[in-house]
Order: sequence, then structure tokens, then C-alpha cells
Amino acid sequence: MKADLRDIFREENLAVRIKIVDAGAAQFEGQHNRLITLAQKFDGKVFCFEPNPEQYERLKESVAGSPGVQVLPQAIGDGREHELKICRHPGGSSLLEPNFEVSGRYQAFGEWLEVVRRVWLKTVALDEVQEIENSEFLKLDIQGAELSALQSATRLLSALLVVECEVNFVQQYVDQPLFSEIELFLRRHGFMFHKFCGFGSRQLEPPFRDGDPLDPGNQWLWSDAVFVRDLAQWTDLTDDQLIKIAIFMHELYASDDFAFQALSMVDRRIHTHLAGHFAGLIKSRGS
Repeated sequence: MKADLRDIFREENLAVRIKIVDAGAAQFEGQHNRLITLAQKFDGKVFCFEPNPEQYERLKESVAGSPGVQVLPQAIGDGREHELKICRHPGGSSLLEPNFEVSGRYQAFGEWLEVVRRVWLKTVALDEVQEIENSEFLKLDIQGAELSALQSATRLLSALLVVECEVNFVQQYVDQPLFSEIELFLRRHGFMFHKFCGFGSRQLEPPFRDGDPLDPGNQWLWSDAVFVRDLAQWTDLTDDQLIKIAIFMHELYASDDFAFQALSMVDRRIHTHLAGHFAGLIKSRGS
């Protein structure tokens, strides 16, 4: 059970509202959108982008009436026109062409990427969307177009505190940038790699034993990578930004040492007791 930061902020008479961008927000197989839950917990806003027409309608219906949630049908990219490849598994749909030479090497992988429909659409650069200016958190899950989206979001990047980005270690799509390229780009823009959140893998073809073709192998194919504003820059952040880092790191990743450090910096500046209260709640609730 997590410590409830809202209790701590109320004790110190601090009002905190967060602003989140969720690009590629469709939820599959009963998934729950934890970013919407987090935004609502802290009286914030979340902007959900989903270009796949069917998934957009499902997402819009699922969040109908939810306060602080706006669903947008734009495809995030470089601002130019591209062809969206809608794949047999909708979670594989991409602006890039599936790379069957690579995906076909792994069991139960390539068939997910079979293109069943193609739709031309105009992408939008994140820096072009006025509603999301000064957002603090960005999640990118746009099937190979992540680096292109980041390169077209340099103004937004200057305000962001945490980026969660799907990354690949093999080219699932033709000419897809891999994790190393995304990490280098974000490092140049003031972020440090923090952690991976899970991973996807498959065994090589042909199978050498009977069983579930979805059984994982040891080759990581993809993951969600978390990047946080570089620790060396934290002294330049505002109190509000440090508090929001604490929220994201605690609530989403259980990185409580980072949350404690951020709150301690605020305490030293404005003579609050956030870090002490936080440590006490962590200890008492065993989270």
C-alpha cells in the first residue's frame, strides 16, 4: 500500500495539480489506465492521444464523464502526413512498416503485425498542441515513432519532469530507432535513464520444444523505459516541480528514494516537513 501524498500536502497547506500527456493511450485486454487514475487523484488533467479510429472511440466511451480527461484523435509524430498501418493486433499499428524479416525470427510475433488496413493521416507535433503546454509527464507508446515525436517536442521537453517511453531492442518496424538512440536524445535534453518497466520477449523460431508459443525467451524485444530529469538539474527546479517529481516517482514507480530526495530539497527551501511525513507514512504502511 502506497503512502498517500495528499495527506502530507494537506498538512502543509499545499495545493498540487499535475498535467499528463498519454500518447498512444489505447488500453487492450482489460488494461487500466493508471495515468487517468493518478491525474484524478491529484485534481489534474490527462490528455490521451489515440489515432486508431476504433480504439479512439472505445477509449472515448470508456472515459466518458471522467473529470480532467480529454481524448484526442490525433496521431503524434513530426507534424507531417504519414500512412498509419493498422495491424491484426491493434496494439501493433504504426506509422512505420512492420519489419517481418526481424519479427519473423521469433515465435508468435510477426503474425501480430500483419497489416489489415492502411489510412493516410496528418500527424501532429507535440509542440503544436497548445492544450498540453507545460505538462510535467509524458508517456509515449506509438510503435516506433517515439524518437520522431520527441524530436518534434523540444519546447515540451523543457517543461517535462518524467518521460515514460516504449523502446525496442530489435527493429520491430523498418528503420525503427532503438533504445540507445532514444536514451542518447533524452540525455542531451537533460534526462537520465531511471528504469525499465517490464519487458516483452519471444523464443526464436523454429521452436525447439513444445509448449506455449508466447513463452518468453531471454532476448528482450521491447520494454517501457522511464527517464527522469537529471539529478544534477534538480537544484534549478522550482518547489512545485520537485513536488511533482515526488508524486510521479512514488505513485508510478515506487522509487521512494527519489521522492524522498525531492521532498527533502523542498523542505530545506521553504521549511516544511514533507520528507519526514513521507518517510513516516512509508514506514507505518509498509509500502
